[in-house]
Amino acid sequence: MDRSRVAILIPAFNEEITISAVVHEVRGAGVPIVIDDGSSDQTARIAEDAGAIVVSHPKNKGYDMAIRTGLQWAVDRDFLVAVTFDADGQHLLSDLIRVLICLEDGAKVVIGIRDRFQRESEKIGSFIAGLAWGVRDPLCGIKGYDLAAVSRHWVPPTFNSVGMEMAIRLVLAGERIDQIEISTRDRSDQSRFSAS
Repeated sequence: MDRSRVAILIPAFNEEITISAVVHEVRGAGVPIVIDDGSSDQTARIAEDAGAIVVSHPKNKGYDMAIRTGLQWAVDRDFLVAVTFDADGQHLLSDLIRVLICLEDGAKVVIGIRDRFQRESEKIGSFIAGLAWGVRDPLCGIKGYDLAAVSRHWVPPTFNSVGMEMAIRLVLAGERIDQIEISTRDRSDQSRFSAS
C-alpha cells in the first residue's frame, strides 16, 4: 500500500510531552495527521516541527470530535485508509503495522483489543459490545478504517463515540472486521481527554 495514502490520525489535547515521539514513531507507516483539539500548550507547534500535518480545533471539542474531524479530513483528501493512534505514547508501532496488514488484506475495519482496561466503564462497555455485535474492545484507541467503506456507510453519529459507532455500522452492514490483540504501555499521568 502506498504509505502516502495512509492517514495516521492522532487526536491530541495538551500532549506536548509525548507528541513529538509519537509522530516520529509512526511517520514511516503513513502520513501523521495530528488533530489538535484546542490545546493550550505547545502540542500543535511541536507536532508540526516533528513532521506531522496539524489540523486544529479553535477550542476543545473532545476526543470524539477530533476523530470525526480526522476521518472527514482524510476522506476529503482521498486517502485510502486511516488508522487512529493515541497521542499519549501508550500504543506500539508494531501494532499499527499489524492493523495496516489487515487493511491491505481486505479488512474494512480493524479494531485493537487491549491487554488491559484503564477504566471499569471500558470493561463494561466492551462486554456489552461483545455480546451485542461481537466487537470486543470498541473504545480502543487503535482502529483501522478502509475509507471507501467509511464513505459508503457514513451518517452523522448518533452517540458520542464515532469510532465505535462506525465500527458497529460496518459490522452490521456485513463488512469484514478484523480484531487483533494489542499491547499498551503505561502512561505516567491522567488522560487529557478524560480530564477535559
